[in-house]
Amino acid sequence: MKEKKILNFRLALIKGLYKAFVLAIGYNSFSTSTYAQGTSEVSLE
Repeated sequence: MKEKKILNFRLALIKGLYKAFVLAIGYNSFSTSTYAQGTSEVSLE
């Protein structure tokens, strides 16, 4: 019973990390143009 709880916890943790990763990728691809402009401006200074 205890091992199953740990397994479920790990699964939930992996799912949470995966969701966060997917959200981060989606956010990055969504704001890539503005982010690229910002970094290019910073590197020029």
